[in-house]
Amino acid sequence: MAKQNTRAKQNFQQILFFLPIACFILLFYFKISFFSIYIKYLYLSSYCLVFTGIFFVLSILFLIFSAFKFKKHYLFFSILVIFFYVQSITALENILILPINDSLMAYVNHSLFIFVLLVFFRSIYIYRKHYESKSYIYPFGMLLMYSFPFIIFYTHSSLLSGITAKWYEFRNMQVQYFIFDGDLKFSQMICALGLLIFCFQIVFDEKIYQKFLFSKGKSFSSFALFIIFFIIQSFLSNYLYAFNQQSIGRFMAASNLRKRAIIAFQKSLNVVPRNNETHRMLGTTFVSIGDFDKGFKHFMQAIAIKPDDPQAHINAGLVSIKRHNFSDAHNFFSQAIWKNPQNAEAHHYLGFVCSIQNQHDLAIIQFQESLRLNPDDENAHFHLALLLCKQKKHKQALGHFEEALWINPDFVEAYVQMGTLLFQLGAFEEAFAAYKKALHLKPDNDAAKKQFNVATKTAFDYAKQLAVQKKFDIAISIYQLVLKYRTDYSVSINYNIACLYAQKKQVKDSLEYLEKAVQMGYKDWDFFKKDTDFDAIRHQELFVNFINKQK
Repeated sequence: MAKQNTRAKQNFQQILFFLPIACFILLFYFKISFFSIYIKYLYLSSYCLVFTGIFFVLSILFLIFSAFKFKKHYLFFSILVIFFYVQSITALENILILPINDSLMAYVNHSLFIFVLLVFFRSIYIYRKHYESKSYIYPFGMLLMYSFPFIIFYTHSSLLSGITAKWYEFRNMQVQYFIFDGDLKFSQMICALGLLIFCFQIVFDEKIYQKFLFSKGKSFSSFALFIIFFIIQSFLSNYLYAFNQQSIGRFMAASNLRKRAIIAFQKSLNVVPRNNETHRMLGTTFVSIGDFDKGFKHFMQAIAIKPDDPQAHINAGLVSIKRHNFSDAHNFFSQAIWKNPQNAEAHHYLGFVCSIQNQHDLAIIQFQESLRLNPDDENAHFHLALLLCKQKKHKQALGHFEEALWINPDFVEAYVQMGTLLFQLGAFEEAFAAYKKALHLKPDNDAAKKQFNVATKTAFDYAKQLAVQKKFDIAISIYQLVLKYRTDYSVSINYNIACLYAQKKQVKDSLEYLEKAVQMGYKDWDFFKKDTDFDAIRHQELFVNFINKQK
């Protein structure tokens, strides 16, 4: 009877120990499966499913193998259980948003984790000592079974989430936040059960006292080893946590979840405050929500941490432009170029500031240098073209407008400005086509609408001036061109063309356009009767018949 009770007790303990391990395997399996379904655009989904399936089967085999070979060594299972508990502390800490480097709970977390590692290594040593005649496959089997889940679960909240965030950042897919946070909250239920199991094992299993917890050893060496591991683990934990939060912040910013991005960046800085990249990204996020003061503050902190960071200088210069502090912007961009003369972006923005400060020659030099370093920068081509227009170098300017549009065919502002230049050069048809292309790409573009209306109205007035100067053919061609783009001018233009053909004594052509004007709604017959432009053909038979028909 006593043996049956003992066996039942052992079986019950075995079940309790395997439960958190099985839950962890299922959690990991479904999590990776969910990832593989969600990242179907990575061409890795099928491989992820195969990998997780193999992992799931192997894990079950390891559990069965352990049940027969290691069932008397419950401490190994206790190690895994207490490790779950340690991770629950980290999860709880993340929920409460406590800075790791200022939290007493974090030091408890580190201490427990180091304790688990040392006891784990000690357990392997004792196992090999008592089973020297056995094959080495047993200790290696235990190491594989336990170290693999240790590595995966411990680094999951820091490393895996960070890498995943980077994957999604470049695809800008809207992924819910629970991917990085919810699984840790769910694991707390498993961890709480794990703590109870560990306490139960400590109380009822005397072998732990006899073989492991109270075995003799060199106390000083053990203490020194503990301190070394504690320092290393603390550093790695803080670094990985900071990396995780930085990567999540980058992903949130790319997904336009800027408030969450700010929180993540701030968490990262709480752990590793002297990280210039995190300061720079946090500053960029603040600028994106319109908080230029905080953004500028973090850019300056990034510069203080790493003075040779050209991107931080560039970002600070852009904020200075927003503040209309162009002299400060000039200094920041110059510093960025001094730090890295091959930075095309810095040359571009310095040229932009110089153009605002009316230093046009220097601005052109900077734009040209930017294009030498990066010939595919459509904005540099565009800004250089604008400056060349001011210097009356129209042919060169037109070439850079065309380069900008070749690089980016949807560059609306380039179409507008090129249309203005073409109109000034008298290429009305090309100018109108450029304006229409801009309006086609962005119908609500006010600048394109305004320039288009001004250009067509100017062309219309210019045609009227040519008509007064008796340059009928040129005037007619311009009227016809305007008519293609301005249907609201159709009545006036058709009537005016009819007048010009009448003065040229081309009756049929005149009546053709006059009839079009009538069809479009012309009704001012009193003015028509007095209009001297038709005197040359007024007594022609075709003209008289047309008038009688209208009556």
